[in-house]
Amino acid sequence: MGGLFQYVGHLPSLVDIIPNVSVIQALINYWDPDVSVFRFGMCELTPTIEELEGLLQMPGKGSPMVYPSGGTREQFCRFLGLRSNSLDQHPDARSCPLRHGKVTFATINMIQNLFLGIQEATPTLIPVVIADIFSALTNCQRKGGFFYASNLILQMWIMEHLAKRLLNPLGSCLPIENWIDSHRERVGRYYRVMSSSQFIEEFNNLTPEKVQWVLDWTKVRDPAFRTTQHDFIPLAGVNGLVAYIPQRVMRQFGYPQSIPMVQGVEDLRLGTVTESQSMVLEAWGNLRRHENLQLEMVNKTAPAVMPGYNEWIKQRVEH
Repeated sequence: MGGLFQYVGHLPSLVDIIPNVSVIQALINYWDPDVSVFRFGMCELTPTIEELEGLLQMPGKGSPMVYPSGGTREQFCRFLGLRSNSLDQHPDARSCPLRHGKVTFATINMIQNLFLGIQEATPTLIPVVIADIFSALTNCQRKGGFFYASNLILQMWIMEHLAKRLLNPLGSCLPIENWIDSHRERVGRYYRVMSSSQFIEEFNNLTPEKVQWVLDWTKVRDPAFRTTQHDFIPLAGVNGLVAYIPQRVMRQFGYPQSIPMVQGVEDLRLGTVTESQSMVLEAWGNLRRHENLQLEMVNKTAPAVMPGYNEWIKQRVEH
């Protein structure tokens, strides 16, 4: 498939998803911003690169990263073929269109890179999507306010993990399957849950046996767990830097969950998106698999945990 699909996959299909504010409001309570995971009792979950690649059918690993560097009014007008003074009625237009009705210029470089390509290759938006979801969760938890990220992707993601089911055995081998269109068929009952308190009750009662750990479309062969420089993967969004730590959610790929050994995350929080561009792009170009994992370890139905993990996570829950 060509056209718009090669750039944004099935992202336009999100227009048919009904927003459920209650699930996002409930989720925020379970977010741990220090390690970028949701913690539901003994279960840790987080949106992964591979999950969003498959759900949206967008370019991901191996594609250049669209980096959220700032743009200007002049670039914005030039890209759209407008006169440079055509937006004078918005002299303070710097923020998101959802904020105060202003026009945005901050993302113009991202739009240009997405559709014009980077190094003659189609780039990926997946890292920015994940980073902005993480940042929005942290900001809402600490300050409240509006969720400035893709609430629909987050909503779909958690509902898919709540809906225990038999997996489509060919799921990850269907390169253009529209999993967004079929989403309601798998998780329909969660769209009848309309209050945050109901979702909170669901989350409080979540156990490893109830979680749909591996999603139908997740490719479990050689997932990215780290980079050559870091035990985590630094990502940049419009609203800041985040640490993506897939070592904490190995069960989402069907692999046995071990105690994660992650260091250096604190250093990431000292930089800005602009200052850290070279570091983030270098890390994205040097993603690495987990050296001790073999494909025969995968159990998509009931992923195992390694000795000591349950005691380790229990200590985190109690603190």
